[in-house]
Amino acid sequence: MNAETQRLKEARDGKAEWKKWGPYLAERQWGTVREDYSEGGRAWDYFTHDQARSRAYRWGEDGLAGISDSKQRLCFALALWNSRDPILKERLFGLTNSEGNHGEDVKEYYFYLDSTPTHSYMKYLYKYPQAAYPYDDLPTLWFRNRWSWGEERRKPILERVERKDASSVIAAKVEPRQVEGEAVGVRPPEGDATRYLYCDGSPALLFTENETNKERLFGVPSATPFVKDGIDSFVVHGRTDAVNPQQIGTKAGAHYVVTVDAGQSQTLRLRLSDVPPPARSKNVREMFGHSFDDAMQARRREADEFYAAITPPSMTKDAANVMRQALAGMMWGKQFYLYDVNRWLDEHGTDPFAPKRRTGQRNDGWHHMYNADIISMPDKWEYPWYAAWDLAFQVIALTMVDPDFGKDQIDLMLREAYMHPNGQIPAYEWNFGDVNPPVHAWATIFTYRLEEARSGKGDVAWLQRSFQKLLLNFTWWVNRKDRSGKNVFEGGFLGLDNIGVFDRSAPLPTGGYLEQADGTAWMALYCQNMMEIATELALKDAGGEEMVLKFTQHFLWIASAMIHAGDETGMWDEKDGFFYDVRFSGRGSGIPCVVSASRIRQRHVRRQLELAGADMDANERSAYPRPAAILQLLRQRVHHRMSHALRPSHEPLPGRRRTHAPLVGHLPAGTGQDKARVRRSCKVPGRPLLARLSAVLRILPRRQRRRAWRKPPDGLDRVHRSGDASVRLGFGRRVA
Repeated sequence: MNAETQRLKEARDGKAEWKKWGPYLAERQWGTVREDYSEGGRAWDYFTHDQARSRAYRWGEDGLAGISDSKQRLCFALALWNSRDPILKERLFGLTNSEGNHGEDVKEYYFYLDSTPTHSYMKYLYKYPQAAYPYDDLPTLWFRNRWSWGEERRKPILERVERKDASSVIAAKVEPRQVEGEAVGVRPPEGDATRYLYCDGSPALLFTENETNKERLFGVPSATPFVKDGIDSFVVHGRTDAVNPQQIGTKAGAHYVVTVDAGQSQTLRLRLSDVPPPARSKNVREMFGHSFDDAMQARRREADEFYAAITPPSMTKDAANVMRQALAGMMWGKQFYLYDVNRWLDEHGTDPFAPKRRTGQRNDGWHHMYNADIISMPDKWEYPWYAAWDLAFQVIALTMVDPDFGKDQIDLMLREAYMHPNGQIPAYEWNFGDVNPPVHAWATIFTYRLEEARSGKGDVAWLQRSFQKLLLNFTWWVNRKDRSGKNVFEGGFLGLDNIGVFDRSAPLPTGGYLEQADGTAWMALYCQNMMEIATELALKDAGGEEMVLKFTQHFLWIASAMIHAGDETGMWDEKDGFFYDVRFSGRGSGIPCVVSASRIRQRHVRRQLELAGADMDANERSAYPRPAAILQLLRQRVHHRMSHALRPSHEPLPGRRRTHAPLVGHLPAGTGQDKARVRRSCKVPGRPLLARLSAVLRILPRRQRRRAWRKPPDGLDRVHRSGDASVRLGFGRRVA
């Protein structure tokens, strides 16, 4: 076991807090919903990039290559100045949603080069405009402002450690300090130990407060002469009175002035530690000697060993580097996300129990939500907030390097502090009540299979716990998005973002309502995923047999509703061989009213989802004769409506062709490598099925690695044979 894997194990067992520190700062906190306190909900206009250097944030912090503890109390990031820009470079710049050609867009070059899952080693590249020399480099340490909003009764302290020598050391203390009339003497919470930032080379230390510069922004006196942009004022504008001469505050920077010759480089060394400075100055200097270099080399070597262990041996050096940097980007994408929706709404004057309450601009029905966790972000600048369905896909990559973190991400979205009491999974902070594709069951079983393949054992307890919460979400979909109760679903934009012909989340301009082919297909996939989870739990003696029947039956009725065989108003168009949304509009006021229906002939790649299907394999049918018997009964009941979708796997489907795009990949080397591998294909043998668009995850025992393809009599389909089981797609396009 390599060193990084050992750290992951110790973190999982609670023996060490290896994940307490990491790249948990956002890259953009301004312009977010959380920081928006405007009357009209104009988040981009209310808190701008220009204000960010002077205005204290309410719900989080941002920075260049930012690092913080897991609750984002103590933060560290890089600040730069090239002696020419009008402001200190403390955060990335980009265009707002209304300024960019396609929405918000960062306008800087930066790269995530490396990171281990515990962040024992990280590497980041930022391309600063090289137009002037020398450079001012200011590694900055600060506390997130929690005291101005009454969340913290004591104000933390950053101060210079007084020493006889010229060494530069900053102490970060969480200790009693009076704030707004509060009594002193409050004991710091356990774990908030004093930490020390050691700066090599004895740079000048600049101190100010992480407080809003009200005079610059609002034209009123600030609470303190030393404000958030004090270091900017000192370095860029030469205002010596902008920093605290007593060298104390809640924000501090180590001011290096560096001249870099052409083709050369300069290295700045800093060390954040809970070890107090030694009495002798010689020992302080030794902290940046051989021991510092040895530690960096050791962490780099351990990172190499970790990625070598998870990289497929068949990869070339270049491909392995691409994989490593891609995964490093996922590691850098972690962010501490804080959002107390109830308090935020209360601060907007929308107390749900007030007699004359205001209606909130957004998220008014989500008072139960309290988010304060490390979450994987789609993009820490463009999307510095989680999107639940994006997260489900991100989990697959995260599981490759840190299965525990991947499973935790799915757990978060299913917790009572996230999931709505009615069972809806939150979408994203702009509108938690929006509807995203239901992919969390897919991510759950996929994650389970990946861990099973790597270690030889899946986490059944986690699978069972997730299954129970997913049942709540599935029920929400059935109760809220099946308007007519006939197993066809709506759902709004469902991940199409701004590429749809019209906004499916808004009422139709022509009136009526929309039955969505992709929404219905997503629910068919949801049924398949839940059926597989239930089957796996039944095979592990963890219950689930009855749920196999439930979701099998539900899948068949949904598939039947999509076909509408012989009905001109159904989603399936026999001539085009394609599924379409159907628009319904009512005419007249009588009962029953006259309803007209028409297909919306819009095609896009997402429509391929409707072509996926599933079946139980032979081993499962023999192990559970009761479900198999009921499946046969269900087949007889709906056979007249969708006979082509209910065939034993050995029967050919004459006159139909299938979507088939095999993607064969091997799981990275691991303890379970000799026992299992992963194959992605739409026709595979084995145990429970997972259908995802035109791909299926399969765990194949070693003895089944030798395969043969058998061509069926009609010559139109290929069946992947192995032993006595096979799986084929149930839907396809008719061939003339």
